[in-house]
Amino acid sequence: KLPCFIDNQTTELVAGLKASMNENIELFSDKLGRNTFFEKQQLLSRLPPYLTIQFMRFFWKKENVGTGAKGGKAKILKSVLFSKIIDVYDLCNNETKELLNLGRDIETRMLKEDKNFRVDNVQQGPNMIPTGRYQLIALLTHQGRSSESGHYIGWVHKKDDTWIKYDDDKISYVNTADILELKGGGDWPMAYISIYKRLEVPFNQ
Repeated sequence: KLPCFIDNQTTELVAGLKASMNENIELFSDKLGRNTFFEKQQLLSRLPPYLTIQFMRFFWKKENVGTGAKGGKAKILKSVLFSKIIDVYDLCNNETKELLNLGRDIETRMLKEDKNFRVDNVQQGPNMIPTGRYQLIALLTHQGRSSESGHYIGWVHKKDDTWIKYDDDKISYVNTADILELKGGGDWPMAYISIYKRLEVPFNQ
């Protein structure tokens, strides 16, 4: 699972992932002889078949003595764009990037051979290699301003442009455009957990 950090600067999913993999930590510096802040950067060393991403919309709001506002859990309603297909290449270490470069070269060659080629339509085989791209296959949304309550809805990709909406015992169908509108920004359902499937190409030695 990867967290998507959200603050005033976050506008889209991959940027939130990058922010969550970088943090400032306070440690003692032998060179300076005192505590100082270091930047810690994390990179992906492997890409799982399925990638679960949590939008970090809930946080602890501190008490404000000046305004009299009490502390407690709060929700970030800010709109955060996400795509049907995301690219995590820039989140990987150099060794993993070398593997992805090979997969991308194969993808480019297949595209030249067939102008209608789409990596999200590739049939799985025995020898597959990742491209660094992932396709959205499921989403869990939360509606409400409280972290202690609210309404959850499940959305699952069926085929092509068709998605299934699971709202308690009510089942209906929506399209991809409807899914991408679940980005937040108000009191309607917004993405809280998303599941992406790894996109691969056949590797023939």
